[in-house]
Amino acid sequence: MKKQKENDFHIIIECGQTKIMIVVRLTGGLGNQMFQYAAGKSLSYLHNTILSFDTSYFNNQKLRQYSLSTFNIQQHFIAPTRIKVIRPPFFEVKKFFHDQSSHKKTSIFLLYKENSFTYDTNFNKQPSNTYLDGYWQSEKYFTNIEHIIRQDLTFNNIPDSKNLQLINKIESSNSISIHIRRGDYVSSKQANEYHGTCGISYYNEAIKKMSTTIIEPHFFAFSDEPAWAHENIKTDYPLTIIDHNESEHEDLRLMSLCKHNIIANSTFSWWAAWLNNNKSKIVIAPAKWFRATELSTQDLIPNSWIQL
Repeated sequence: MKKQKENDFHIIIECGQTKIMIVVRLTGGLGNQMFQYAAGKSLSYLHNTILSFDTSYFNNQKLRQYSLSTFNIQQHFIAPTRIKVIRPPFFEVKKFFHDQSSHKKTSIFLLYKENSFTYDTNFNKQPSNTYLDGYWQSEKYFTNIEHIIRQDLTFNNIPDSKNLQLINKIESSNSISIHIRRGDYVSSKQANEYHGTCGISYYNEAIKKMSTTIIEPHFFAFSDEPAWAHENIKTDYPLTIIDHNESEHEDLRLMSLCKHNIIANSTFSWWAAWLNNNKSKIVIAPAKWFRATELSTQDLIPNSWIQL
């Protein structure tokens, strides 16, 4: 007997108004949510239907919250109470409909789970009523609508005066962002064992490479641990360490406006570099994205980026 795969038999029942749409489960921090949004948007565009969000993950999260409201996107939410998972045997589906007095307003969504970290070539083959559960961390999921994603992920608020001054400085110089991700990558044993951190040798090599390539560079460093950046990031060229923003969205905006980018093993700075519209940009990324080496990142880093 053929062994069933998880994606073959899980289905989602959306208990509410009947409609065709793509639903994406949002999880993790800002960078993860941006990948999940972009993949979901791509599939909804393919089927000419709307994209809705399941944000139930954040109900029991203290450190993470829904973070996409700052962007110029259409926001449609599915209440967690309207989602029910039905597993085989499939007679349970028939029984479920029989038990629903308003079954004519119920839609079935096929649950499609990410099976590996590499690009899934079956992604675009999924039907119009699909519930997406995964990270989807590759631009290959949305290169077909790159122009739409770039427009959607623009900011819907105006920077404050201090950030406007920084934007002027960034746009008037050969600006290079440096992102240092520490935080839970250091404080959490589990996160450290899984992700690891980029060491000072990586940043020194990246700064050296940029300094020999870019004329009169001005480095702008961003970190969730500014004290570490002040103590460790050294260069003979101008260096501005950004440590005043309480909103990660403002740091993301500033990094994306820099002409070139040195990123960490972080989806947050990945998106800053990807959203950078400089056609001649140089992006340096760590060759080792995870400490857990069994995970392949072959589809994560765009071919035009440099890996050190």
